[in-house]
Amino acid sequence: MATDHITNHDLELYYLGMLRSSTSVMRLQEHLATCPQCVRRAITTADYIESMQRALIALNESVGH
Repeated sequence: MATDHITNHDLELYYLGMLRSSTSVMRLQEHLATCPQCVRRAITTADYIESMQRALIALNESVGH
């Protein structure tokens, strides 16, 4: 991952806590420490996931669960 950018899929898995190995997490974090482009995408991904989670909670509450 040092020379390749992080995929959107990997960013999503990271923010959902679903990356399978600690090595993958470490590599992703190391890349983010040195790549402003991926940091911007990571922030966008985190914002998107948080928005989706809030929307799902609101939807769940609106149907009475």
